[in-house]
Amino acid sequence: MLNFLKYTYRLFRRSLGYTLINMVGLAIGLAAGISILAYIYGELSFDKFHNNRNELYRVNMVAINPDGSYPSFQIPAAVGPSLKESFPGINSVVRVTQPEGGFFEYNKELWEISEICYADSGFFSDFTFALEEGDPATVLTDIYSIVITRSTALAIFGDELAIGKVIKLNNKNQFTVTGIASDPPFNSSLQFKALISFSTLYQDKSLFMDWNGGNQYMTFIRTAPGYDIKNLKNGMADFLEDKINRRIKDSGWHYDLKFEPLTSIHLYSLSDISSGGSIGNIRIFSVIALLIILIACFNFTSLSTARAMRRSKETGIRKVAGASRAMLIRQFLGEAVLMSFIALILALFIIELIRPWYSAISGYPLDLFSSGKIELLAMIFFLVLFTGIVAGAYPAFYLASFNPANVLKGGSGSGKIKSFIPGLLVVLQFTISAGLISSLLVMQNQISLIRNFDPGFRANNVLIVQLSGEMSASNPSFAGNALSSMPSVISWSAVSNPPGAGAERNGYFPDGRKEPILINVIGVDSGFLNTLDIKLISGRNFRSGSPADSMSYLVNESYASSFGIEKDKIHYISRSGKHPVIGIVKDFNFSPVFEMVQPLILTMAPESGYNALLISVNGDPNLVKTQIEEEWRKVFPEEPFICIPLKSYIDMTYTGINRFAQLFGGFSVLAILVACLGLLGLSAVILQQRQRQLGIRRILGASALKLTLRETSYFSLLVLAGNILAVIPVWIFMTGWLASFSYRISITISVFVLTALITLFLAWIAVLWQSWLAARVNPVDVVKYE
Repeated sequence: MLNFLKYTYRLFRRSLGYTLINMVGLAIGLAAGISILAYIYGELSFDKFHNNRNELYRVNMVAINPDGSYPSFQIPAAVGPSLKESFPGINSVVRVTQPEGGFFEYNKELWEISEICYADSGFFSDFTFALEEGDPATVLTDIYSIVITRSTALAIFGDELAIGKVIKLNNKNQFTVTGIASDPPFNSSLQFKALISFSTLYQDKSLFMDWNGGNQYMTFIRTAPGYDIKNLKNGMADFLEDKINRRIKDSGWHYDLKFEPLTSIHLYSLSDISSGGSIGNIRIFSVIALLIILIACFNFTSLSTARAMRRSKETGIRKVAGASRAMLIRQFLGEAVLMSFIALILALFIIELIRPWYSAISGYPLDLFSSGKIELLAMIFFLVLFTGIVAGAYPAFYLASFNPANVLKGGSGSGKIKSFIPGLLVVLQFTISAGLISSLLVMQNQISLIRNFDPGFRANNVLIVQLSGEMSASNPSFAGNALSSMPSVISWSAVSNPPGAGAERNGYFPDGRKEPILINVIGVDSGFLNTLDIKLISGRNFRSGSPADSMSYLVNESYASSFGIEKDKIHYISRSGKHPVIGIVKDFNFSPVFEMVQPLILTMAPESGYNALLISVNGDPNLVKTQIEEEWRKVFPEEPFICIPLKSYIDMTYTGINRFAQLFGGFSVLAILVACLGLLGLSAVILQQRQRQLGIRRILGASALKLTLRETSYFSLLVLAGNILAVIPVWIFMTGWLASFSYRISITISVFVLTALITLFLAWIAVLWQSWLAARVNPVDVVKYE
């Protein structure tokens, strides 16, 4: 072993330039591969830290009609308790609301806290979240009790004892701190900064807590250990018939319940497109990691094969001295594996450099050596070993196959194989690189379409001001009128939730339907259409202050076409009374553009009240925002001021796809860099081998420029061949990726032309200067060799 290390060290030092190229290429490939491996490990580890993970399931309610099925993880509050009463295999039920932001007040100071949830009393018994202070069985039992995380406690109370303190939420209800929990780990689907007892919700009589509406609660069931969830199918039809389906059977709809394992929610969610994870992304990044590693391995292989002549005599002498083919293969493979492990050290340094970028984009810590990551470290070890074996396999078998007699007489095997294999590997490298660049260009074009997509309403120069305090929320007209006195404010409107990121869904009875249908709804006022420049295509708008209009609805075109609104005939929608439709508005994208526009109802009587003001402004929104805040402080001095541009609010719905594209782009750059390094080293070797040929051509009259263009054209043809091979795989892959968007671009030939130009430019940077130096060589120096 010691002799092997000494010999390998001397070999690496003797060919320092090529050693460095190989090492840097392998290091970049390993750094990218390990980073992607860490990302995949993090994605696959979601929710697996819960002790009861194998017994926990999230309940999805599926609305079914002849046109299809529509699953939702936000369901009525009564479903969970009803299941526990009817099915003995269910041990417990925990309901949790979606995280929302808010302001806590303590000692007349305000703290903005994100991710505030309501949760049932069994939350800490069923889920393995560490409770640092408090009794897990009782911390969420009493109404107006709250558990806050350690980071929230430090922000509000500092070093004070938090248990027993009273804090006010959004200038409304007061809550007693009953527990302190550790912050949830990053790989938890449930994230929270504060948990309020679910029983508190029952104090609000305006909420629907039965089967008849209020589809806004996540419900988790915990089954008995070893219980087969498929057993719940027995009796489920009768259960749902009794609870809801009997009442809606004439509508053409019926409901079913689906139970998804807790550990499947992040990557395999039945209904939550915002779950943050995607098994498709895992597969894509796995392929990228493999491709980058292969590019790095191809570099090693092509350089080793091209330089085989230099080691041919060494191989012949070793064989004459008694070395077997197997011994030589082990020697050459050992060199490659040792190079791979040395490259790992440099790869870890590169990972440290990209850690801030990686964590900012992915949202995950790039921590390889923390406790509990033995599996990840084992995977990294086998990745490095795999890289070394793959990189060194062909050179090892190729070098070990030389015939000692031919080698010592000056031969070195098949010249055709020597020239063919490196060229083939360059083509494969640039096939991968071109494929990644083309895919990235398509992604960027699609993201550009989303960013510049016309949602059907004014999104620029519109601010959202949250009505988070009791005084402003109870009197939005007062708040809007106070702000509209400013010269920079054009118009304003109160809404239950801003458009662009989705809408609530409630059960309604359109004319002719005897049972409720889930339809999207947004609470608005008479200024909504004007503020957002939404077109009214028939009928009339709401009238401010009209009692009759507070009982009327506007609907969009999709609703009109889906439920058959007839001209000159009043259409009614029933929910807590009959509501006439007084107008139809042009379709606009109130949900993200991943889906087509669905039927929508606009009402002046939102069940959850108005939660925000939309303010159309004239001028720089950031400057106007400062002016609005000054006015707000005068009108509502004790309430928080929360204001963001409507465009930013909409853009936040595309955070996931932006992260994916940025990660894809970053790793694509690394892949291209590795490919260019390989081309740099390979061109140097090949041009060195052709020096005599170039010298003879110079003697025969060829100019340096002509020889430079000739040698560069050889590598250019290899790069172009790689581009051509990449077209069909990219077309197939990106067509499938674009299929997830309702509004999408078309893949055009210009993408592949631009990719070819980019890869040719990069190849020329790597090759052109070396070709010029080789072509300018003094013919006397190289031809007099013999």
